[in-house]
Amino acid sequence: MKNYNRRGLMTGIVQIFLSVFCLITMIVTSFDVKLAILGIIIAILGITSVINSFSKEAARKELIDNEDERSQLVEMKAKAKTLDIVSNFLFFATAAVMIAYGVTKNQVFVYMVLCTGAALSVCWISHIVTYFYYESKN
Repeated sequence: MKNYNRRGLMTGIVQIFLSVFCLITMIVTSFDVKLAILGIIIAILGITSVINSFSKEAARKELIDNEDERSQLVEMKAKAKTLDIVSNFLFFATAAVMIAYGVTKNQVFVYMVLCTGAALSVCWISHIVTYFYYESKN
């Protein structure tokens, strides 16, 4: 059998290992319905992915779906919107924690400002760097 989709094969193998890990966890601990259902779903997805990796038609369809311009546009828009949401959340969280520190003078809020501010700085700096990178490409 010829493998037409290496990434699909590797994904399937990892999913099968995760389902085996769920089974082992259920054996070591007690039986859990949620873990059993999760293990079954992951096993089915893994087996399906392994089977599809050996199918020429499925590999061709996945390649076409991955290279479709509409899918790429949707993915780019989703990533841009995600960055906007995370940046806005971190900005308001940093501002709220700064206000909370100003009101209570509790030192815990200083560490929270440092964490949220550092994450916000990483978001903004990465946005600036990628903006100038792609502007230089055009």
